[in-house]
Amino acid sequence: MLVALVLGPIFTVLPLGVYFTSPEFLSYFLNIVGYIHYTLPGVIGGQMLNAQLWTIPTELECYLALILLALVGATRRRALFGAGLGVLALGLTVFSVGAGDQSPYAQLGGRVLIFSFLAGVLIHLYRDRIPHDGGLFLASLLLAAGLLTYRETSYLAAFPVAYVTVWLGATDPRKVPFGDLSYGVFLFHFPIIKLSYDIFGASLTFPAYFAIALPLSLACAWMSWTFIEKPILVHKKQIIAWIESVALLRRKVAPSAG
Repeated sequence: MLVALVLGPIFTVLPLGVYFTSPEFLSYFLNIVGYIHYTLPGVIGGQMLNAQLWTIPTELECYLALILLALVGATRRRALFGAGLGVLALGLTVFSVGAGDQSPYAQLGGRVLIFSFLAGVLIHLYRDRIPHDGGLFLASLLLAAGLLTYRETSYLAAFPVAYVTVWLGATDPRKVPFGDLSYGVFLFHFPIIKLSYDIFGASLTFPAYFAIALPLSLACAWMSWTFIEKPILVHKKQIIAWIESVALLRRKVAPSAG
């Protein structure tokens, strides 16, 4: 909404009437449902303002995979789930090695991220057995760095990457007093940097761009958290509580009906 309705009209080279009636403008809002469109009519020669949105379909696929696994009961059989994930990792690794022609440090595909997400699910299922250990964190970090050197072994890297991620999350760092700004910074930083570069070009150094982008990204992230994300999360908790109450009621009614 911000990029299409605010930034787009400012930076488009087209008349606003043409801009707002363009099919390219209307299709841009498909980003809301995960069908990613990067360009807007007449904006900076058609270049993208929000390249970071490439992660959104992958995130949605992660949630969909988790729902499907829950529906078939895979997450209730952790040993079977872990064995299946391990076999799949080995199979994909063998396939990647056989495919060949992979250069070092090649860009990883989104499916690797989904696999890493599932590795995190596995760690959650074994949270009573896996320790939160600094030595294991360091070993996982080094192992992940080595396996991610080549794309062929990226699926094997999912397991140490998942442990590193969960370990960091479980350290319970001090919370920012004015909200959770991490996702907002991720969403807003690219348009801010892109537009700053289009305004100033090569006349500014990297530290100067950083000094511009960081406070503006934090400000946008704070507004997003305060007026959008936090209120929605409140409703999310209410919806979850309602679903749990309905499920509890059904469990109470079922024995009496039998």
